Amino acid sequence: MEPIGCTDGMKSGLEASDDISTEDLHQMKTRLEDELHHLLVAQSAAHQESSPCSIEELTSRTANLMQKFAVESNTFSRNELLVKRIQFGKLLCAEIFNRDSDSNGHLQGILKKTHAATEIIRIHKEICENQEKLEAQKLENLELRKENLSLMEQIKNWKDLHNNVPAEVASSREYQKLKKDLEMRTMAVTINKSIIKHLILGMGVDWSEDPELCQLLLESSGPLQ
Repeated sequence: MEPIGCTDGMKSGLEASDDISTEDLHQMKTRLEDELHHLLVAQSAAHQESSPCSIEELTSRTANLMQKFAVESNTFSRNELLVKRIQFGKLLCAEIFNRDSDSNGHLQGILKKTHAATEIIRIHKEICENQEKLEAQKLENLELRKENLSLMEQIKNWKDLHNNVPAEVASSREYQKLKKDLEMRTMAVTINKSIIKHLILGMGVDWSEDPELCQLLLESSGPLQ
């Protein structure tokens, strides 16, 4: 059977292998058949001479010869098949890897496209990771902003309370303790605003295009109200 998809060079190589294998097998078969024929003739003659010992010996030799013929035929057929597979594999490798310049150029183009696609996927992955980090930073800044607004509201209430406190209350120990606590909280709010400002400026993004970050930066740069 002719291999499917073989080129002219592959066909010629396989045809040469078929001729040699057939000739060798034919010679071996002829030789064994001749020997078998002689033994059968001798066996027939022995039957005619009525010699039991010779008949048993020839029968044994005939059986052994037939077994030997079958074993050698199977071995030779298996070896012939292996030789054909090796030759076909060599011809196939030659067809695949020994291409002309046009085919090599096409292969190089495919490799370049594959490399470019890999780079695009890598860059897209990095962009997604940075986008996730940016969103997380925005959420963190929003929480800080809420906390600062709450503290600023408390400070405003305490200032209003301080402005309305009589002189005798202002000199009391509890008022002094509350005033000190208020000063500490005011300092903490100032520090938080400074941290938020530096976080926004150090994020590496164009904060002017983000209204929320821009507003937060302006509030962090201004004085306490």
